[in-house]
Amino acid sequence: MRDTFLACTLLVSLGCADPSAPWEGSGATIARNSRGGIVGINLAEAVADDMHLAQLATLPHLTTLTLGASVGDAELVHLKSLAQLQRLFLTDTRVTAAGLEHLRALNLHQLAVPPRARTNIGLKHMMSAMIPADALDLTGWQVTDPGLAVLRQWPDLRHLSLKNTAIGDEGVSHLKHLRQLVYLGLGATKTTDLGIAHLAQCQGLRRLFLSGTAVTSRGMSHLSGLTKLERLTLEGTQVADAGLAELAPLVALQRLSLEGTRVTNAGLVHLSEMGSLEVLVLSHSQITDAGLAHLQGLSNLKSLGLGGLSITDRGLLHLKSLEKLEHLYLNRTQITDAGVAHVVHLPRLQLLYLSGNPLTNAGVAHLVDASHLELLYLNGTNINDEGLPYLENLARLKVLVLIETDTTMPAVARLRKALSGCVIHR
Repeated sequence: MRDTFLACTLLVSLGCADPSAPWEGSGATIARNSRGGIVGINLAEAVADDMHLAQLATLPHLTTLTLGASVGDAELVHLKSLAQLQRLFLTDTRVTAAGLEHLRALNLHQLAVPPRARTNIGLKHMMSAMIPADALDLTGWQVTDPGLAVLRQWPDLRHLSLKNTAIGDEGVSHLKHLRQLVYLGLGATKTTDLGIAHLAQCQGLRRLFLSGTAVTSRGMSHLSGLTKLERLTLEGTQVADAGLAELAPLVALQRLSLEGTRVTNAGLVHLSEMGSLEVLVLSHSQITDAGLAHLQGLSNLKSLGLGGLSITDRGLLHLKSLEKLEHLYLNRTQITDAGVAHVVHLPRLQLLYLSGNPLTNAGVAHLVDASHLELLYLNGTNINDEGLPYLENLARLKVLVLIETDTTMPAVARLRKALSGCVIHR
């Protein structure tokens, strides 16, 4: 084994192609450059012992390394001298947070760590082993508030996800120094209005995700100065009408999700001047027909989510002016066959979600002229075979969902022949 190591060293010193002998038969996958130099080794399916790892030092061109379950903390000591290494994947290893300290001398561009190492200590060691990056995804990590203090070392961070972590207001306070942030995901964290106050200093934010947090209308006042904000997600929060009033200055806002919030018709008044809105999700909120009248001026709206609302056919009359609308979600509302007639003539409508409504064949008949439709969801409606011929001329249709309807397989088979380019789920 010692002879093999010496031979490898000699070949490298002579400038020859890097040898693969140590890894032959081990299950390793090797990538080479045009001169035969080994630039990547994947040992995820191989048994990498100390001998294999020690010989990595003989590979001057190695930039990418993937290790597997045979590697634990102790084995990482062999990576200390791999100054040229840029990408290291440890996802399937037995490495812990403490083991990552062996990598502190490296200057990695990318480092993927295993779940057991995704802690405060693991974050500290991971960042020490990397050159400062502009993106960091900590989704699902076991980090807590004190652990985020280390983020100050990367002041140019632009994209940060902390979704599904135990981060609270104290943790968010460490983010106020990240003035270059444009994307921040705080969904399903313990963040409250107090934490949101720290974001007022992140003036460059363009995308902010607060779904499933404890923020309320009061916290929205801290966002009113983020005038570059383009996307805001507030799903499942306690934000109500007063909160929308605070968002009125966000004139650059293009996407806003209020699904499952406490917003009512009165709150939508504050959105009527947001002419930049392209995507608006109001599903499962407290909006009714009267509230939809406030949307008539949103001329740039392309996608509108109204699923689960107590809206009727009358409310859909307010949507006729939305000529740029491409996606409309009307699942599980109170619309009937007559309501379908109010929306099918929207000139750019591509996706229409009508599932879970008491629609019949008469409603499907209104779709006969909706030649622009590409995706149509009719699952859970009362249509049957007699309604399917109305769909035969929808040449652009790519997806049609008929699950939980009274349609039969023979009738669907005939429709498939007429719509050969459409995938029909029944």
